Amino acid sequence: MDKELLFKRKANTATDTVELDAGVEVQIKALTRGEVEACRKGKPENDVYERRLIAAALVDPVMSYADVTRWLDGDPEDDTDEGAPAGDSVRVMKAIAELSGLAEGAQKSGVPGARRSRRR
Repeated sequence: MDKELLFKRKANTATDTVELDAGVEVQIKALTRGEVEACRKGKPENDVYERRLIAAALVDPVMSYADVTRWLDGDPEDDTDEGAPAGDSVRVMKAIAELSGLAEGAQKSGVPGARRSRRR
């Protein structure tokens, strides 16, 4: 294989629309390796990492980490606001993972098109 083929590969620039309940839609973009690594900085807890990924991937509406936290967990100053349905973050994260090539098993040998070869 010619390594130049690898050097020419560029990040996916695709976007997708995720439909949530009640006809609400958000638009996301595929994340680059650099964006994913930036979200991992400091080895955050899973919920922090997830919110960072969502904030980085949202195109419409554009949201900060604090905005995503408020959306998912509710307004901390409003005792009646319990946040978004649990499925919102699951749907958005699944779409981000698929679009960015991070879906379950993507980094493992089960990736479509990946071939196992034995070292000799």
